[in-house]
Amino acid sequence: MKSIYVFGVLVLFAACIQKYSPPIQPAYTNNLVVEGSLNSGQGPALLTISRSNYLDSVAMLLETGAAVVVQGDDSSNYPLTEITFGNYGAQDLTLDSNKTYRLKITTSNGEQYVSDFVHIVPNPPIDSVSYQFNTDSSVGIWVNTQNPQGNTRYYQWEYTETWEFHSAYGASLKFDSVLGPQGLTVSLSPPTVYSFAIPEIDTSIYICWQSAASTQLLIGSSAALSADAISLPLTNIPAGSQKLSVMYSINVSQFGWSKDGYQFLQAMKNNTEGIGSIFGPLPTQLASNIHCISDPTKKVVGYFNVSPTQQKRLFISAADLPGWKYDPGCLLEIIDNDPDSILKYASGLLPVAPKDTKPIPFSVYLQILTFTASPAACVDCRLTGTNVKPSFWP
Repeated sequence: MKSIYVFGVLVLFAACIQKYSPPIQPAYTNNLVVEGSLNSGQGPALLTISRSNYLDSVAMLLETGAAVVVQGDDSSNYPLTEITFGNYGAQDLTLDSNKTYRLKITTSNGEQYVSDFVHIVPNPPIDSVSYQFNTDSSVGIWVNTQNPQGNTRYYQWEYTETWEFHSAYGASLKFDSVLGPQGLTVSLSPPTVYSFAIPEIDTSIYICWQSAASTQLLIGSSAALSADAISLPLTNIPAGSQKLSVMYSINVSQFGWSKDGYQFLQAMKNNTEGIGSIFGPLPTQLASNIHCISDPTKKVVGYFNVSPTQQKRLFISAADLPGWKYDPGCLLEIIDNDPDSILKYASGLLPVAPKDTKPIPFSVYLQILTFTASPAACVDCRLTGTNVKPSFWP
């Protein structure tokens, strides 16, 4: 009887659960959003400017056509030009660490925003970017840094991963350009013959690269430590991932932050990553140091921070990882080399190599009777990556 009662309570409880979508006040949308830490040293200095959108929207409202200037306390001006939609930057600002700087933004509709003047935050070089095997056979990537001067304490990191990968099968055949009534190619190229010589695969569709940027807010502080030193995990590559099937690279960028700026990042991290359960942290009001001077009631999301950017790159070869096994899960089909069979059985497939052949009398060629084929993504790596080799690749 007791179990029936408990079951009934659970059913009633479940029946009361409904999806709740809280209304978003207009005041919390269309706010100016400023992202990035401005690089005060050598290299590109970039900021992204956009507008806040509704929670259920995936579209990013980039702010275009704005006039963006970095101003020094000595009245010096450093304009940031719009490089791509919503992305403003300059090259080699080389700002004076003895001066303070502020950001000034004039939007295309005439709104004016200025930040507080801020000091340049010191940022030591990255000691190392390293990797380690985990007990679950995954590979963890770590960043290690320290500042002997002890005057940074608050850090942020971003990274870009790039990896070389190969198609599951190297193709030495391809369909020709003759189209059948169903839109499929109906013959091979070469159509019926193949040389006795060892076939060469088409490397333009066999070797590719793919890249991905970090999406989590990676921050760390040594304020509670005696030494200004941090070792932090950046990302974890699951066992058997394609990323480590040939060669992998990660380029890590490090930024120093002021204490107030770091508190802004912490609040941002809590608001974006820490919510999700009834025991999670409550949303925190973000205290920006950027203000709208043309309309003080307008809110701004972002914090103007200036620091030299430090970078370090790590390469990992599959040869460094004995036993690493990547299985793309691709199967080969055997297709008869005639138009009807290609039309009927090779839809969505690409040819790989000859299977059954027979010599052509009085020649050095073989006639292709059957050939192997596989799904297009297993043969042409360009469907999931690019065959343009990155400039930094060894």
